[in-house]
Amino acid sequence: MKPLNAEPDRQFTVFTLGELEYAIDIMRISQIIQPQPIRPVPRAPSYIEGVIELRGVVVPIMDLRRRLGLELLPATRATKFIIVQLDRRLVGLIVDGVVGVHRVGRSAIRRTPEGIAGPEAAVFSGVCRRGDHLVLLVELAALVSSEENLQLGGLTLDSDRDWSGEAPEADVVEAGGAGDDVDDWWESE
Repeated sequence: MKPLNAEPDRQFTVFTLGELEYAIDIMRISQIIQPQPIRPVPRAPSYIEGVIELRGVVVPIMDLRRRLGLELLPATRATKFIIVQLDRRLVGLIVDGVVGVHRVGRSAIRRTPEGIAGPEAAVFSGVCRRGDHLVLLVELAALVSSEENLQLGGLTLDSDRDWSGEAPEADVVEAGGAGDDVDDWWESE
């Protein structure tokens, strides 16, 4: 039993890009889905593959490998789209696979190593351990600059329809609360 003044654990969804593990705060995730056909959008940032429609909302899809400067690989059966909240907008992240949910005490989160330098270092908010693996914690707000965020807001398919990309309240999945079975909350098929 934890003392009353103990720090609460944080929950992260751990995913893979190649052999490396990364994590996103579970409270920022709307859902995890199987890949869908992506409609390309002209003049989008290079790491935006295009858009999908998800329950009436146009969602830009970001290739996280391309955004992080990793080797580009074809999708596999394990590939997933992680739909996240980014500045009141839904954005999909293409990842190689989803490992699951990992609970971490705040004191177990370490600063991003100093060896990660330059503007890309801001993409990572810290590092934690998951068994024998080091997991880089992704800072979603740092994935796109404010100028790029404006570009994401301008992605449209049809000028007659509201394709703002703002997340309707009903689209947010309340995952990771006390007593939730967080291992089964994402779609498996």
